[in-house]
Amino acid sequence: TEDWVQITAVAAGYAHTLALMEDGHVLATGNNSYNQCDVGNWSNVTAICCGPWDSYAIRADGSLLHCGFTSLPNLSGWTNVVALNAGDASLAAVRQGGTLLASLPGIGKEWRDLCAACPIDRNIAALKKDGTLLCDGRDFSGWTDVIAIDSSASLLVGLRSDGTLLVEPLLPVNKALLSALASEEHVIGFSLAGTYALLLHEDGSLTAPGAPDEIQAFLREPNEGLNLFFR
Repeated sequence: TEDWVQITAVAAGYAHTLALMEDGHVLATGNNSYNQCDVGNWSNVTAICCGPWDSYAIRADGSLLHCGFTSLPNLSGWTNVVALNAGDASLAAVRQGGTLLASLPGIGKEWRDLCAACPIDRNIAALKKDGTLLCDGRDFSGWTDVIAIDSSASLLVGLRSDGTLLVEPLLPVNKALLSALASEEHVIGFSLAGTYALLLHEDGSLTAPGAPDEIQAFLREPNEGLNLFFR
């Protein structure tokens, strides 16, 4: 990836990585067992995301691109998309006007004023523009002033406007990780991996609650010029 230059965003699956270039093209590296790296003809892309074995993109006209393992309904009807998030076997998108598109049928048809949405197990959590969350079957009434959400197979995390985090376990999770996330402050960006979180703070520092020792060691090293892009 030494020739990866003029990159504006990156996204990672279990074993592959995407990069969005300034000119709207997409680069990929890593495992291509399910053709998830076949993005060479993608163009006019404004945003990218990955599922574990899938690659997705939003084009400038609001249409979607996809390659990889997961069989999804025909995405040609998914238009005017402004935000996108992928789960293990599902996809959630927000359209202009704040309505939801989901590969899981029957969810969120009446939801309005959305700005983001995340697959969580066999469900969807959606963030409204007023900072509250919607979800069928889960109570998020205590989640307020939320400005961003992200999910992994085991966690849903929300970033509040005051720089603190809200956490909802989706599977049994190490209590130390939950406590560490709940105690974080001054967070301005984050991304979830399978068993840990990577957090960007106001002062430019990074923390990785739950991360293995080699990642913790890497974050302690000076990394001048390292650019990280958070959804």
